[in-house]
Amino acid sequence: MKKQTNKILIILLLICILAFIQIGGNIRLYNNAKTHFVSSATHKVYSVSVNLGLALSRSDETFDAAIGATRIYLAELVEHFRITDYALRYNVLWKEHYFLEGLGDAYMAITFVQDKFESIYQKHINGDELDESDFTYLSELKDALDELCNSLRNEDGSLKEKATKSSYFVERFNKFITAIYIKGYVIVD
Repeated sequence: MKKQTNKILIILLLICILAFIQIGGNIRLYNNAKTHFVSSATHKVYSVSVNLGLALSRSDETFDAAIGATRIYLAELVEHFRITDYALRYNVLWKEHYFLEGLGDAYMAITFVQDKFESIYQKHINGDELDESDFTYLSELKDALDELCNSLRNEDGSLKEKATKSSYFVERFNKFITAIYIKGYVIVD
């Protein structure tokens, strides 16, 4: 009887050890995925902002290239938010954790920016002159993107430690979304 009890205890102990190893692996994988997600999103936001800055310099030499590059990086940013949903979820036993919980619809917000930018881009490609409201939109969008990017990065360009915390990232991105839809594209703290 004692041998059988010992065998059962050893089996239960092994099952617990394997479960802890699996949970630890899931959490480590999740942390790596969210760090990669935030880092990549921040890089894309920064790239859009830099190219918008070049386009806003209104130099004929750089405008076409900068506005084209902005278009490409916006498309990458939209795709980034569209395909990463599953990678940012993990389960510990029965509880699901989701990095973007409470973020509203980031994909739709970025798509909104892309659509508005695309209308300005098509206007330029068709040979129509961009008016002051187009340049105002681009300038305000650049300011909002700069604010989002600066809130996620240190001065040396590295990610802030708190940028990979779900609550902080969601708060900063929700401010960006609010700025896009409500406050005229400028983030106000």
